[in-house]
Amino acid sequence: MKKFLYFNVVGNYDGNGLDDAVVYPMDSFMGFSQLADGTVEMYFKCMMRGDPNGSADAAGSLDNYDKIAITLTDRTKFKEMCQTFFQSVAASRLPMITVANDAATGENASSFILSCTLTKAAVYAN
Repeated sequence: MKKFLYFNVVGNYDGNGLDDAVVYPMDSFMGFSQLADGTVEMYFKCMMRGDPNGSADAAGSLDNYDKIAITLTDRTKFKEMCQTFFQSVAASRLPMITVANDAATGENASSFILSCTLTKAAVYAN
């Protein structure tokens, strides 16, 4: 079964704002990186790849990426957050896994995830 990762980047998602929530297929996940301040960045293949002629996956746009910045509850728990994220994905019987949900429910793929923000690459950023 193909799996998808859900991120809600606002506290009270109402479905009205651009980039309030996003879903990526798991197979577009590229990796994690921890910054000096303890923030964890998740990288994904760019959601909006193409060239001015409309060709998908144009060679010039393949170095673009989207990024989700995750704030941890404890900046020393990077490894544990990664482990619980992969365990959540592997154990899920549902196609969509909530990775980070800034809503009051606190439903996250890891108890070490506090919040997240989204940065999408421009379509023609090269």
